[in-house]
Amino acid sequence: MTLRKGKIQAKPADSGQTLVEFAIAAMVFLLLLFATIDFGYLYYVKVTLQNAVRQAGRYAITGNCSAGANCFLGGSTNRYNSIIQVALTYSFGLITASNISITCPPPLLDYLADVLAMRVVLAVLAIP
Repeated sequence: MTLRKGKIQAKPADSGQTLVEFAIAAMVFLLLLFATIDFGYLYYVKVTLQNAVRQAGRYAITGNCSAGANCFLGGSTNRYNSIIQVALTYSFGLITASNISITCPPPLLDYLADVLAMRVVLAVLAIP
């Protein structure tokens, strides 16, 4: 660039160099920007699903269900549906009911406490 009488004028040989430099710098900047956004979303999904599974697990160990006192009247499906509903509520739409798997393995006898220990295994498969 040259300065002539207070005006800045580009040399004819420099006309495309600035555009190429900007294209390279913009490409790197946009790559970093979108990588940051993508990793942020990935972290959001991970934390949200961990919280949904945690809350559903906490709800499962209480023995409660949304049907009230008649939780086991219609079989264990009311309880399963209640646990699934809690997981769906806390997942904020990231999963559907078909992505949730609940299994109740046979109870274990805890020899130290002489009680039956109930286990609930809750698994969530999320593909956003």
